[in-house]
Amino acid sequence: MAGTMLFVELFSLVVLAVFVAVDGDRRATLRDAGLVALGAFLGEDSCIRLYEYYAYSPGWHVFLDRVPLVVLLIWPAVVLSATKIAKAIAPRASALRLGAMVMGIVVFDAALIEPIAVHAGLWHWAHSGIFHVPVIGILGWGFYAGAIVVALESLRGSRRLLAPPLAALATHAMLLAAHWGLFRYVLRFELAFHVSLGLIVPAALAYAQVVVRTRATLGPGDLVARALATSLFVVLLARSPSLPLVLYASAFTLPHLVLVAQSLRTLRAGPRGIGA
Repeated sequence: MAGTMLFVELFSLVVLAVFVAVDGDRRATLRDAGLVALGAFLGEDSCIRLYEYYAYSPGWHVFLDRVPLVVLLIWPAVVLSATKIAKAIAPRASALRLGAMVMGIVVFDAALIEPIAVHAGLWHWAHSGIFHVPVIGILGWGFYAGAIVVALESLRGSRRLLAPPLAALATHAMLLAAHWGLFRYVLRFELAFHVSLGLIVPAALAYAQVVVRTRATLGPGDLVARALATSLFVVLLARSPSLPLVLYASAFTLPHLVLVAQSLRTLRAGPRGIGA
């Protein structure tokens, strides 16, 4: 387990470094990354302490209170990468619409990341759902991502320092509303494999359809960064394969393959993608 943790930590740092390196405006990326990471700490640490829904494995090497440092450093890549996709889909979207799109993209990504991470022992949940991950736990990723993006897009100058605490508070508000409004009563138990697959396949088809319809593309650097991040979870799953989880994970590939295909086709015609 110690070897797995060290591998995950080092690989995550490489992903973050590549993500920053390929961005055209590294100063702005580092500034936003710091704000996203700070908000992630405020949100995650308070959620763990208040709700006790999940906990990280003690095998992580460096913690800030209840949250591994590397997890906080990888949050910017998750959020800012999803933001690039959202802007490729809708370049002129308002802050609110952009945040909603980022929320959806990150929820889709988290629905893949969470089950594999739990299967690998990186963290664990006190409640069940999709492969031992409660649905509200997956949605929590999107709640925070959408909130921090809306805050960063809406605030200017020194007021952007308010984005982390505002996003953390908004995340709590959405989690509580989701829990008391719905998940306290439904989807509280482990879902059957076919139910989990039935939730993901339509989402993947809808995501792919949006990418095709809007002709969204990414630049080569962003494609490499996302491919690296995805490969981490491929390796984790390969180290401890589970046929149901492999089949489930394969359902996520369609929109990403479509995005890669469109981006490569655009590059051959003349690069116009974000992050080129």
